[in-house]
Amino acid sequence: MALTARLRPGWFLQKNFAKNIFSTRFERTLHSSVAELLKNDVKGIVTVKGWVKNIRKMKGVLFVDINDGSGSEKLQVVVPKEMKPENLGFGASVEASGIISLNSYNMKEIKAEHFQLIGACGDPKSGYPFAAKERYSDDYVRQYLHLRPRHPSFASILRLRDAAMRGLHNILGEMGYICVNTPILTSNDCEGAGEVFKVQPLNQEHLKTLRKHGVPSEEAYFNCEAFLTVSGQLQLEAAAIGLGKVYTFGPVFRAENSKSRLHLSEFYMLEAEIAFSSNLEDSIDLTEKLIKGVTSKLLKSRRSDLEFLSSYSQCDLLRLEGIANGPAFPRLTYDEAAKIIQKHEGEFTVKLLPGENLKKEHELFLSNYALKEMNQDLVFVTHWPADIKPFYMKQNENNQALAFDLLGPICGELCGGSVREPNVQVLEDRLLKIFGSKEALKNLDWYLDIRRNGNVPTSGFGIGFERLLQCVLGVPNIKDVLPFPRGPHNLKM
Repeated sequence: MALTARLRPGWFLQKNFAKNIFSTRFERTLHSSVAELLKNDVKGIVTVKGWVKNIRKMKGVLFVDINDGSGSEKLQVVVPKEMKPENLGFGASVEASGIISLNSYNMKEIKAEHFQLIGACGDPKSGYPFAAKERYSDDYVRQYLHLRPRHPSFASILRLRDAAMRGLHNILGEMGYICVNTPILTSNDCEGAGEVFKVQPLNQEHLKTLRKHGVPSEEAYFNCEAFLTVSGQLQLEAAAIGLGKVYTFGPVFRAENSKSRLHLSEFYMLEAEIAFSSNLEDSIDLTEKLIKGVTSKLLKSRRSDLEFLSSYSQCDLLRLEGIANGPAFPRLTYDEAAKIIQKHEGEFTVKLLPGENLKKEHELFLSNYALKEMNQDLVFVTHWPADIKPFYMKQNENNQALAFDLLGPICGELCGGSVREPNVQVLEDRLLKIFGSKEALKNLDWYLDIRRNGNVPTSGFGIGFERLLQCVLGVPNIKDVLPFPRGPHNLKM
């Protein structure tokens, strides 16, 4: 596709036209992204704006590499030395205009006829933490959250994150799923683990005005305690019984006392619910289709970022091709998985006892085992002991929850799902065991009520988006797959 320059509306009406007669030649060119210029057949005078990534000096000219964030690639600009602005250096923002052409190495470059410094940039001695051609550890880069998007490997991760997010929305949209915005403020703890953040207004005068007689101050605003959501699942179930196939994508919050490489206090979840589904395979199949599909989209739309990232992380394009186009993800029952672990119990620091939840080392072992034995390192584990799973999961006659976890490398568990318990009496009995009285579970009465009126069986799941990115991109630390991580003792910006 050829791109041709056209006049910017009103450019010729500038005041001081005579004074600006040189610059108006470049007012005619549209500002193009570096990715667009490198990808397409572009002719004529072009204008780019971006940041300096490298400068090389030759006789009479400078070779300035510019990147504008549109991709991992850089575009070379040939700048006559007499055009060199003062304070031009690594990290500076610039604008360049000139004719784009192929050089003797068959690489595109711009021969600058106009070159302007927009914003100067310091160096490590003056406070800017990055320098040209230097490699920095993830721990070092993470110290500078406000500057981290300028680091090339992290910029690639953010573009891949965007592409993965768009890919998930597109796949589900094409399958007829309806996106529902579940609330961030909620009156319940979906997982029942108590790891919630409580929400209260800061303005105490408002609370005094709103507070009703006999109502505790923490319940004055909403007439109940309020929390940041740990999951949109319960509300999504209500939407499914009316819309059929639904999903939500948004932030969730966990007040976990963990600074590990796998935990965050704020992260994103892709959750889906399928109405008229009493078969666990429905949710397992959809989970696999989403992960294979989004991996395929990353390979097609952001391959250059994946290739660039492979030099910084454990990102392996051959492995990604296997995820996208290889065999189905293996499926083991909990009992089968437990037997495999027990057979190799000498390799673990913690022994797996019957009916216990898997530890992280067990999850990672099963992922590696699946790769060796079944040629895929993503593996489903199904039919878990009911006693270690949440109240909302349907159980079979063997006291097994009709549930699954998806395990993968680096992060272990990255997805969990189940068939939901459709029987209102069974659910109420379970909740009474948890809360002790009907009064205590009043904030979940609506959840019971959706099963009293036109109920249907449903199944669903939640994918931890950051863990999915970790697993697919080979990034060891979850704090390095989102722009501004939050956790204990860490709320910068």
